[in-house]
Amino acid sequence: MPLKIKNYKGLALETITIIFAVLVALAVDSWKEDMDRRHEVNVAMASIRKEILSNLKQSIEVLSENTRLVDELKQRITLYEQGGSKTIRLRIVIGELIDVAWLTTNNNQVVAWFDQAALFNIGGVYHEQELYDVQIKHFRNFRLSYNPAMPIISQAKYQLRYLNSMNARVRELIEKYREYLRNNTE
Repeated sequence: MPLKIKNYKGLALETITIIFAVLVALAVDSWKEDMDRRHEVNVAMASIRKEILSNLKQSIEVLSENTRLVDELKQRITLYEQGGSKTIRLRIVIGELIDVAWLTTNNNQVVAWFDQAALFNIGGVYHEQELYDVQIKHFRNFRLSYNPAMPIISQAKYQLRYLNSMNARVRELIEKYREYLRNNTE
């Protein structure tokens, strides 16, 4: 025997109230999730900014020291070519740049919530940093494959060209860091 409902207005009001309460709960939950995501994005962006500032400082120090070494190496090459020296000391300063915040952000998939323009800018910075890292690895391989048959003056001139090339890469990286920091102030 079917149940007879006598108060249709009350049932309709109760149904509407329940639906409204569920919709409000879903909206509040969605708002909270959005706020949590924004917080995670802000934390990730702050970490990346801090990392980029640290890398910028490191790069400026490396560039400064390597510029000094270029001048020193030029003087030593000249002195060697004029017969004033029998040896040339080969050395270079290598900056270890970090990308922990960037890798952490990618691994946590927070990057999916980044604004596309910010993501593009950050990607450009870390791409330039990766090019620098490749050059560093090449330099380390060069140092490991030291060729005693190659005259010291040839090695020194090669290193001078390489050091100038690396300094150019570091300048580009510094400019990329500065550009990012100018466009993404806190």
